Amino acid sequence: MKKKVKKANKEEEEEEEEEEEEEEEKEGGGGGGGEEEEEEEEEEEEEEEEEEEEEEEEEEEEEEEEEEEEEEEEEEEEEEEEEEEEEEEEEEEEEEEEEEEERRGRSPLPNRKNNGIDRLYFLKCISVHGAFD
Repeated sequence: MKKKVKKANKEEEEEEEEEEEEEEEKEGGGGGGGEEEEEEEEEEEEEEEEEEEEEEEEEEEEEEEEEEEEEEEEEEEEEEEEEEEEEEEEEEEEEEEEEEEERRGRSPLPNRKNNGIDRLYFLKCISVHGAFD
Protein backbone atom coordinates (compact mmCIF):
# COMPACT_ATOMS: atom_id res chain seq x y z
CA MET A 1 0.00 0.00 0.00
CA LYS A 2 2.78 2.40 0.92
CA LYS A 3 4.68 1.48 -2.22
CA LYS A 4 1.66 2.47 -4.29
CA VAL A 5 1.53 5.83 -2.52
CA LYS A 6 5.23 6.38 -3.15
CA LYS A 7 4.82 5.52 -6.85
CA ALA A 8 1.87 7.87 -7.14
CA ASN A 9 3.84 10.68 -5.49
CA LYS A 10 6.78 10.14 -7.83
CA GLU A 11 4.49 10.16 -10.86
CA GLU A 12 2.89 13.42 -9.71
CA GLU A 13 6.30 15.01 -9.20
CA GLU A 14 7.44 13.91 -12.66
CA GLU A 15 4.29 15.37 -14.20
CA GLU A 16 4.85 18.66 -12.37
CA GLU A 17 8.44 18.79 -13.60
CA GLU A 18 7.32 18.14 -17.18
CA GLU A 19 4.72 20.90 -16.92
CA GLU A 20 7.34 23.32 -15.58
CA GLU A 21 9.68 22.45 -18.45
CA GLU A 22 6.89 23.01 -20.98
CA GLU A 23 6.08 26.39 -19.44
CA GLU A 24 9.73 27.38 -19.59
CA GLU A 25 9.91 26.38 -23.25
CA LYS A 26 6.79 28.41 -24.03
CA GLU A 27 8.12 31.46 -22.22
CA GLY A 28 11.38 30.68 -23.95
CA GLY A 29 14.11 32.89 -25.24
CA GLY A 30 13.93 35.72 -22.73
CA GLY A 31 17.71 35.81 -22.72
CA GLY A 32 18.24 38.24 -19.83
CA GLY A 33 17.70 37.08 -16.24
CA GLY A 34 18.58 33.45 -16.95
CA GLU A 35 20.64 33.29 -13.80
CA GLU A 36 17.69 34.31 -11.64
CA GLU A 37 15.52 31.63 -13.20
CA GLU A 38 18.20 29.03 -12.60
CA GLU A 39 18.50 30.09 -8.96
CA GLU A 40 14.73 29.92 -8.55
CA GLU A 41 14.67 26.48 -10.14
CA GLU A 42 17.46 25.29 -7.87
CA GLU A 43 15.61 26.63 -4.83
CA GLU A 44 12.41 24.92 -5.95
CA GLU A 45 14.26 21.66 -6.51
CA GLU A 46 15.85 21.90 -3.06
CA GLU A 47 12.47 22.55 -1.49
CA GLU A 48 10.98 19.59 -3.33
CA GLU A 49 13.86 17.38 -2.21
CA GLU A 50 13.37 18.52 1.39
CA GLU A 51 9.65 17.79 1.16
CA GLU A 52 10.39 14.35 -0.27
CA GLU A 53 12.83 13.63 2.53
CA GLU A 54 10.29 14.76 5.12
CA GLU A 55 7.62 12.55 3.55
CA GLU A 56 9.99 9.59 3.54
CA GLU A 57 10.88 10.19 7.19
CA GLU A 58 7.19 10.37 8.10
CA GLU A 59 6.50 7.15 6.22
CA GLU A 60 9.40 5.44 7.98
CA GLU A 61 8.11 6.63 11.36
CA GLU A 62 4.64 5.33 10.53
CA GLU A 63 6.08 1.98 9.50
CA GLU A 64 8.05 1.76 12.75
CA GLU A 65 4.95 2.61 14.78
CA GLU A 66 2.96 -0.04 12.95
CA GLU A 67 5.68 -2.61 13.56
CA GLU A 68 5.74 -1.72 17.27
CA GLU A 69 1.96 -2.04 17.47
CA GLU A 70 2.10 -5.43 15.77
CA GLU A 71 4.79 -6.60 18.18
CA GLU A 72 2.72 -5.44 21.15
CA GLU A 73 -0.33 -7.25 19.82
CA GLU A 74 1.68 -10.43 19.33
CA GLU A 75 3.03 -10.19 22.87
CA GLU A 76 -0.48 -9.70 24.25
CA GLU A 77 -1.74 -12.70 22.29
CA GLU A 78 1.13 -14.83 23.59
CA GLU A 79 0.39 -13.76 27.16
CA GLU A 80 -3.28 -14.60 26.74
CA GLU A 81 -2.41 -18.01 25.31
CA GLU A 82 -0.06 -18.69 28.23
CA GLU A 83 -2.76 -17.70 30.73
CA GLU A 84 -5.27 -19.97 29.01
CA GLU A 85 -2.78 -22.86 29.07
CA GLU A 86 -2.14 -22.29 32.77
CA GLU A 87 -5.86 -22.26 33.50
CA GLU A 88 -6.35 -25.47 31.54
CA GLU A 89 -3.47 -27.11 33.43
CA GLU A 90 -4.96 -26.04 36.77
CA GLU A 91 -8.35 -27.44 35.79
CA GLU A 92 -6.77 -30.71 34.70
CA GLU A 93 -4.87 -30.95 38.00
CA GLU A 94 -8.07 -30.33 39.96
CA GLU A 95 -9.89 -33.00 37.98
CA GLU A 96 -7.05 -35.46 38.58
CA GLU A 97 -7.11 -34.72 42.30
CA GLU A 98 -10.87 -35.28 42.44
CA GLU A 99 -10.49 -38.57 40.58
CA GLU A 100 -7.77 -39.69 43.01
CA GLU A 101 -9.97 -38.75 45.97
CA GLU A 102 -12.83 -40.79 44.52
CA ARG A 103 -10.53 -43.77 43.90
CA ARG A 104 -9.37 -43.66 47.50
CA GLY A 105 -12.94 -43.71 48.68
CA ARG A 106 -13.02 -40.17 49.94
CA SER A 107 -15.59 -37.69 48.99
CA PRO A 108 -14.24 -34.89 46.80
CA LEU A 109 -16.23 -32.42 48.93
CA PRO A 110 -14.76 -32.05 52.41
CA ASN A 111 -16.95 -31.95 55.51
CA ARG A 112 -19.72 -33.88 53.83
CA LYS A 113 -21.21 -37.30 54.59
CA ASN A 114 -18.88 -39.71 56.28
CA ASN A 115 -20.29 -43.02 57.47
CA GLY A 116 -23.81 -41.78 56.86
CA ILE A 117 -23.51 -38.73 59.11
CA ASP A 118 -23.57 -35.24 57.68
CA ARG A 119 -20.85 -33.41 59.59
CA LEU A 120 -22.32 -29.98 59.00
CA TYR A 121 -25.68 -31.11 60.34
CA PHE A 122 -23.97 -32.71 63.33
CA LEU A 123 -22.05 -29.51 64.13
CA LYS A 124 -25.19 -27.44 63.75
CA CYS A 125 -27.04 -29.64 66.17
CA ILE A 126 -24.24 -29.40 68.71
CA SER A 127 -24.14 -25.62 68.45
CA VAL A 128 -27.91 -25.31 68.86
CA HIS A 129 -28.54 -28.00 71.48
CA GLY A 130 -25.20 -27.97 73.21
CA ALA A 131 -22.69 -30.73 73.62
CA PHE A 132 -23.66 -34.17 74.85
CA ASP A 133 -25.46 -33.48 78.14
